[in-house]
Amino acid sequence: MMDSSNSSPANTTSMSPGSRVTKFSLRVLLLIGMLTALQLPSILSTVKYTKKYINGTKMEEQMFHQHQYNDRNYPCFPSWHSRYNRTTTRNNNRTALAITEVYLKAAHHDLHSETFYSFIHHLCSCSKQKSPLWVLRADAVPHFYVGPEKYISDGFKKVLTEFNKTTCGPIIIGKPTKIPDLTITTTTYGGQYTEGFPNNVLKKLNHTNLIFICHETVNGVEGVHAKNVFWLTPRHSRYIVPTFFPPTIVEKSIERLHRNPNKVPIFLVLGSFHSDKRNVASLKAALEAHRDRQFIVRFLGGQSAKSDNETLANFVNDSFPDDSSKIQLMPNLDTFTFMTRVGEVNAVLPLVDETNFGRRYEEGRKLSSSVSWALGFGKKMVIYKELAEVFNIQEDNVTYWHYAHS
Repeated sequence: MMDSSNSSPANTTSMSPGSRVTKFSLRVLLLIGMLTALQLPSILSTVKYTKKYINGTKMEEQMFHQHQYNDRNYPCFPSWHSRYNRTTTRNNNRTALAITEVYLKAAHHDLHSETFYSFIHHLCSCSKQKSPLWVLRADAVPHFYVGPEKYISDGFKKVLTEFNKTTCGPIIIGKPTKIPDLTITTTTYGGQYTEGFPNNVLKKLNHTNLIFICHETVNGVEGVHAKNVFWLTPRHSRYIVPTFFPPTIVEKSIERLHRNPNKVPIFLVLGSFHSDKRNVASLKAALEAHRDRQFIVRFLGGQSAKSDNETLANFVNDSFPDDSSKIQLMPNLDTFTFMTRVGEVNAVLPLVDETNFGRRYEEGRKLSSSVSWALGFGKKMVIYKELAEVFNIQEDNVTYWHYAHS
């Protein structure tokens, strides 16, 4: 890894005497220029989506007009609503359909809730390339249980209610009343795959009715001895990149932004504000270089990013003393409001670079949720080149911009 202070001259651009602007800042400038100089409706009429989550082997990239979003994102399984409506009747009695019970088990309060939609969609998908563990019975309606209920917030319930309109089976909050046909443990970490760890999962590896989602690299687990463990980036042998979000919510956000473009471009930074997951310091040069331009940087933190008003005010004043008016803080949002606020922005800034890509994101083996949200909502991105390569995101200077060092 290279320290940002030692970046080569090739990675900086001189804009005025005495000022040096990094490639990250330059990419932000180009995007601001595009968003302010061109007609936003024409930019938004075509949104680029990247299919990464289907199987973990084949990487496909396609262009989809916003009105074609339905065709791509609805599963090939009929929705459970239509399947119930088509059940046959005999002697005026409705014939009962077979049911497959799937339990998506949450580890904590709304923890990694943004991944659940992709898991359900993957189960509903008819891809022939996915692991047999994710294949559902074609002659049964899946029932998706999401729980335990104590970990599911009202905001998350609201999103799931909306998602329930388009899934291949009904979503039910809480635990199943009997042992489900399939249980997906949505959050595991390395310690749970070691002897001596309380409630470790070692004895449950390769069980065909159990799937474990792992959020970090675990040595010795990726081989054939753990076929029911899946990761969240293509740097692993088995993975599902969670870039799918409830279609009706995404569609509505695209349509709203198309009808009522932002007068001032909004850039989005996702997550907590005091974290080494994002190089917030890299924004300083960009804000300084583009001080004469109108734009907003929105810091969007979920309920886990709790901070009091004084702490947040100090964060803004300390981090951006000369540009605090361009910073918009939105902490402690419920899951539904969080998703709505993501839909309002023009572009996402993951703020992953040489300072944290290797150490925090394990050279791409650990997911940056900013990438998931950006791809899932069809947002533009200014993205670190090495991070882009993990997800096969090609620079086109229309939707995606790369930079080598911040």
